[in-house]
Amino acid sequence: MSRLFFALCQNDTVRSHFIDLIRQIPGTRCVSPQNLHLTLHFIGETDAQDCLIDRAQTIRCKPFSLMIDHYGYFNRAKVFWAGPKQYPDDLAKLAHNCSISSVACSCRDHDKSFTPHVSLMRKVSDNPELHNFEPFEWTAHSFCLMESESNQAGVQYRMIREFPIQEK
Repeated sequence: MSRLFFALCQNDTVRSHFIDLIRQIPGTRCVSPQNLHLTLHFIGETDAQDCLIDRAQTIRCKPFSLMIDHYGYFNRAKVFWAGPKQYPDDLAKLAHNCSISSVACSCRDHDKSFTPHVSLMRKVSDNPELHNFEPFEWTAHSFCLMESESNQAGVQYRMIREFPIQEK
């Protein structure tokens, strides 16, 4: 069984913007650069990887861009994050289609509301302030099926397969 999720794939430019934000945050609980991601749909423990790949290959949506122009703090989860104030309908549709694919593969439906964000810091006791926050655009070209692997060094995310964002 693997612990899986769908996420937007980042290019090096987008990742460098998030790394710049992380460098502004004091503390030791920052998310490692290789683990930065925007979750579209969390699947959880499953052995349906092949089914999920097959279903994801059929997902179509219009290409889109989102503006990373906001940051915040999830008090309950103790997570500091960055994301869009508003996001395009096509991002919500992509997340919804990932959810539908997961259910079609008999995966558990976690039924969480979709709040697009990239976690920058975990286990934070209060909301840090970013003094030099510069909004940036993220043009999404692909989404990924990812695996979460726990080891002695912590949690690492590994891309299983990348899928292009395309209309037809």
